[in-house]
Amino acid sequence: MHRELYNGFWNYKKRGISAMDAQSIEEKILYSKLSKKEPVKASPPSEVEIEVKSILNNAIKGPLFEEINQYIKTLEQMRENNSYRPIVSNRRGIGRLVVFVKRVIRKLTAWYVEPVCKQQSAFNSAVTPSIGCLTEINSTLAQEIGFLQQNDINAENTLNQIILQKEQQIQELSQQLSIFQQTTTKQTEDLHHQLYTLQQTTNQQAAQQTEDLRQQLYTLQQTTNQQAAQQTEDLRQQLYTLQQTITHQTTQQIEDLRQQLYTLQQTTAQQTEDFRPQLHIANQQILHLNSKIMQLEQLELDIFLPNPQNGTKSFSQSGEDMIINFLMQELEIPLNSITYLDLGANHAKHLSNTFQLYKRGVRGVLVEANPALIPELKFFRHGDIVLNMCIAESEGDMVDFYVLNGDGLSTTSLEEAKKFTEINPNLSIERTVSVITTTVNALIDQYMDNPPTILNLDIEGQELEILQSIDFARYRPLVIILEMIPYTFPYEITQKNKTLLEYMKVEDYHEYAFTGINSVFIDIQQLKKMGRI
Repeated sequence: MHRELYNGFWNYKKRGISAMDAQSIEEKILYSKLSKKEPVKASPPSEVEIEVKSILNNAIKGPLFEEINQYIKTLEQMRENNSYRPIVSNRRGIGRLVVFVKRVIRKLTAWYVEPVCKQQSAFNSAVTPSIGCLTEINSTLAQEIGFLQQNDINAENTLNQIILQKEQQIQELSQQLSIFQQTTTKQTEDLHHQLYTLQQTTNQQAAQQTEDLRQQLYTLQQTTNQQAAQQTEDLRQQLYTLQQTITHQTTQQIEDLRQQLYTLQQTTAQQTEDFRPQLHIANQQILHLNSKIMQLEQLELDIFLPNPQNGTKSFSQSGEDMIINFLMQELEIPLNSITYLDLGANHAKHLSNTFQLYKRGVRGVLVEANPALIPELKFFRHGDIVLNMCIAESEGDMVDFYVLNGDGLSTTSLEEAKKFTEINPNLSIERTVSVITTTVNALIDQYMDNPPTILNLDIEGQELEILQSIDFARYRPLVIILEMIPYTFPYEITQKNKTLLEYMKVEDYHEYAFTGINSVFIDIQQLKKMGRI
């Protein structure tokens, strides 16, 4: 029985079954106790254990092992085997001849015998240590088997003792369980009796209370019905009175609104009738003004441009537009193929290097950072694209633009603006506005089909940075106009900006003319393509 319980415990452990899954109370208690891994006291060796040890020792030290060791020693001595062994002869007279003949034969057969001897030596060298190792392994295994058998015997004896102890504990627990079951049965019967008595008492009390509640509910319903009927009648009377009042007030208000609407319609009709002559007069005035504007534009063309091929009135500061007209005529460039990009356009006509071209039908792009000048540019130069932007080395940034009260001196550089006011005490910074930046490359990409024929650059001290930002490999204007002298007051003829001159030479532009303020540069590469150089 003990062996069966022990085997059952290990089957539970292997299958992962807990003590709750055992089939009997004895198995549950045994599983619980064995699972605690209580320390086991070593018992003295039995007669069987002593006998097993004796058998193992006799087997290891017996004649069989002695005989195996003797064979191993012989194999060790005979490991080396070669054909060059000493040759001797005990015969008298012919002994030396026999030795000589044997040596000759050994020499002649050495090619065959020597490999065989070497192979046999190699075999012996492999077999001898292998048998020795196997003998040692066999001895070790025999000792381990004996040790395991001894441990198994010890474990079985220990387990038998543990099982006997557990059986005694199981018997004690069974007796305690029987006593507990008897006590529990008695207490359960007492509780059942008390519960029955309580139910009887509770039922009687509940019946009496239910009857009392029914009586109270009936009385309350009667009272509530009377009160509700009275309140309903009062509400109906109040609702009727309210409806009468609302109906009367609504009728009166509707009548008042109708009278006001009629009066408003009469007044509106009269005002509309009075306004019609004024509207007709205003329309006539607008048509008359449009006619005058058209006549004025036509009149300006007749006055300023008597010769459409070469204008005689200059709008530039120092005649730069007349130089451009001469160049376009000499290079035989038709007006309808000319475009311009005017950076820092300032006024639409006054001091403009591009207005004379505009009057002759040429169109382009005007960029001005001062928002106060944009309405003037859009009115007089409505054929051009007018942009309220600031030219810079990068696009999309918001910068401060300092507006001065002098023409053409406003700038994004606070340092330059202050320098102008120091040179000329009549100048001052009127206001500062925020303007978005753009680049020359971006303007040409977005608003022009081809690079402009004329690039006019007047941005007060930042010409070099803007020129360096232009991609001249892609965009090469034929003519570039640059301001070459610094601002002075009163006006003085000073030395030209050598840095700009050198940079324009690097980009292969030639200074065609200098007006005392501005220089007109022309593209040498395009002149070569035209065959002018």
